[in-house]
Amino acid sequence: MSSQEVMNPKSEILPDEKRFNDRDRLNDLLISIKHITYMYSLACQEASNNDLYTKVFGLFQESSQLQRKTYDLMFEKGWYKLEKEQTQKIDTKHQTFKSEESQLN
Repeated sequence: MSSQEVMNPKSEILPDEKRFNDRDRLNDLLISIKHITYMYSLACQEASNNDLYTKVFGLFQESSQLQRKTYDLMFEKGWYKLEKEQTQKIDTKHQTFKSEESQLN
């Protein structure tokens, strides 16, 4: 693991090429939930009335929360890792956004 990676120690999984293991199942679930959440987001934008919007928005929130819980579990088990970004790059992006925001006012 490089010093730029942010992750927990991996939970060991016994290799079994014929069946999904727990990591595979969670990864498949996460991908599916991301897609569903995206589709609910689109449906909210296209809702024709407030009642429909409210119902679909509730489903969007539920799927978004499930997506986060699934991600958290995968990260906890060491099956999802992130790359650390250099502070200078973060600061530069922040300044860019602040500049763009000030132009909108």
